[in-house]
Amino acid sequence: MKERLSVMYIDDSAQDRELFRRIISLLERTIHFIPVRHGQEAIDYLQDGNYLLPDLIFVDLQMPGMNGIEVLQEIKKLDHVNHIPVFLYSVSHPESIEETARLLGAVGCLKKETELPKAREIVRVALLKFLGEN
Repeated sequence: MKERLSVMYIDDSAQDRELFRRIISLLERTIHFIPVRHGQEAIDYLQDGNYLLPDLIFVDLQMPGMNGIEVLQEIKKLDHVNHIPVFLYSVSHPESIEETARLLGAVGCLKKETELPKAREIVRVALLKFLGEN
C-alpha cells in the first residue's frame, strides 16, 4: 500500500475545492491534493506527463462546459489513466446518474455534504473502499 495517496478533485467552485481540501486534511493519512477547476483542465493535466498522477479522482457532476459524466468518459479514453478509480461527487444524487456513471466506469457516486463532519465521513468511507479497508 502506498504511504502517500494523491487525490484529484475536479470542481468549478473554489469554495467546494477549499472544503474538499479541508476534508482530506482531517483524514488520518497524508494525502497529496490536486485541485482542478474544470474538466478540460483535468484532461490536460492527465495528458501531460510532467505531473504526479492521482491515485483517485473525485469529479463534481454539475459543472459548466464538460460535466462530470463527460469528464469521466474522457478519462476512461486515456489509456495511461483509465485505471484510476473515479467517484462522481454532487449535491444531487439521482439513482439514474449512479447507474450511468457505473456503466461508464465510475466506482461510485457520492453525495456532497456542506457540513464538515458528514462530508469527511463520506470521503473517508470512499477512501477506505478504494484502499480495500472496509
